Amino acid sequence: MKKRIILLVNLFLFLGLQLVNAQANECTIKYNLFKGDYQSKKYDDAFVNWMFLMDNCQKLSINTYKLGDKLAQIRFKDAADKTEAAALVKRVYQQRLENFPTKDPAKVHSDYATFLVKNKLASDDEVFEILQLAYSIDPNRMSVKNIYRYFQGITDANKDTNPQKVFDTYDDVLESVGEKLIDYAKKLKVLNDKVEAGQELDKKEKRRLRAYTINSKALGQVESGLDNIIIALSTCDRLIPLYERDFEINKTNAKWLKRAVSRMFNKECTDDPLFETLAIAYAEASPFADAYSFVAGVLAKKGDVSGARCAEPIPPNQPMRSALYRLPVPTLMPTNVVMDAPTPNTKGMRRN
Repeated sequence: MKKRIILLVNLFLFLGLQLVNAQANECTIKYNLFKGDYQSKKYDDAFVNWMFLMDNCQKLSINTYKLGDKLAQIRFKDAADKTEAAALVKRVYQQRLENFPTKDPAKVHSDYATFLVKNKLASDDEVFEILQLAYSIDPNRMSVKNIYRYFQGITDANKDTNPQKVFDTYDDVLESVGEKLIDYAKKLKVLNDKVEAGQELDKKEKRRLRAYTINSKALGQVESGLDNIIIALSTCDRLIPLYERDFEINKTNAKWLKRAVSRMFNKECTDDPLFETLAIAYAEASPFADAYSFVAGVLAKKGDVSGARCAEPIPPNQPMRSALYRLPVPTLMPTNVVMDAPTPNTKGMRRN
């Protein structure tokens, strides 16, 4: 009896293994057929095998979702029933995140938000929730327009109740924009170097060159748009009580102090005693030399220039994000004082 049971168990295991292998083989066959038809732009033929993959082979390949998303959006464009077609795009979005949660999820969220906005399929609040997910994972994987759209949502929701959140998000977003610009610049250099060396770019490289160039220009426009939003919000009447309220809990937070002093300088709030308090606190909290440039300017304003050091001014026409990285001396030194470093040329100093 015992031997029979063992034989039956082994038989079931063998049959189960054969079934799994058969299904795996079928998945591979269907995948190859789907990919071949898709690449040949036989979208109707590709759709049949793709749906089999979506139903039965969900973890086979990330391309099921990368190519499938494009296929679903092509069908949406031509669909008579937009509701059903939109549900299919949503299914691709959700199913990809379920089966490949670590494969570029921020871009997946951002791309789905773009689809919803483009086709007017969701409210602003619904889109913003998706963009929040993307931003929390990796802002650098969001599209240019969605970075701007996300910041606009943060501003609308918090400008009256929590302006500090708007300012912090602005600084963080600009840092992300700066990182994206650096990345595009590196990629463009590789391609441009090939062109300058007389090498011909292939079709894929030409597409990349065009995309990187367009996106770099678009990021510059985003910077300008973000600046316009923050300028309207950043008034001395708003900044001074805000920083007075939060100073005590942030008086050793170099990052917070740097942003606060920079913003007060750019908005010409330097006559308020709080500016001096913030500048000195920043110098004490930061290990970097540029912090002491602030104190140099503050002391010079008071007529005490002993130990002061000059800082390099912000170049003209540079975006506001420069204030995050290089902090200017807020005032000119008295002309009758001999400094142990050259007096900065403040003609190029930019205020917003």
